[in-house]
Amino acid sequence: MQVYCDREDYPFIETVNDNRGEFWKLNAKNSCYLTVVVQLLIVTALIASKEILLRTGQTVKLELAPLDSRSLLQGDYVRLDYKISQLPPEVAFGDNYCVQLVLHLDENGVFQFKEVHNKDKRLAPNEVVITGWRRGDRNRLSYGIESYFVPEGTGIEVERSAKYGIVKVNKNGDAMLVSLSP
Repeated sequence: MQVYCDREDYPFIETVNDNRGEFWKLNAKNSCYLTVVVQLLIVTALIASKEILLRTGQTVKLELAPLDSRSLLQGDYVRLDYKISQLPPEVAFGDNYCVQLVLHLDENGVFQFKEVHNKDKRLAPNEVVITGWRRGDRNRLSYGIESYFVPEGTGIEVERSAKYGIVKVNKNGDAMLVSLSP
């Protein structure tokens, strides 16, 4: 299938004539512009996806246990370990690297592990799905929300006082750490 266009419609494309007839070719200057535009579109899409998650994601409170508070290259941050990161030994999710878990809201307003998500089963109103990835130990998961950067000199203080992570989770199970709370 061939599509023909008028040159006036696409000024960044120059016409080249060879033995096989006319075909369209980007010149070097305009191909550079096109590359920059594509890169900007990709960055914009990544930023937009995180903004959508922040605006539309369900707020989830997770119990945590801080591990570390300093990085020489990045400054103060709190490295977090969540109660839902270590699953009970009886939980089986096969050889899957990526696992979706169902979390339910307990009487204290904290989300706890309930079960491995079954796509055929509907979620209750007080349940949410979060996506985790296996790391090292068979029943140990990470969620991409294990680091929280804090102002210089406050890492140890935040580490001592933080008991919960406030996380936004979208319907696909993607999570973003929003804040820490006592």
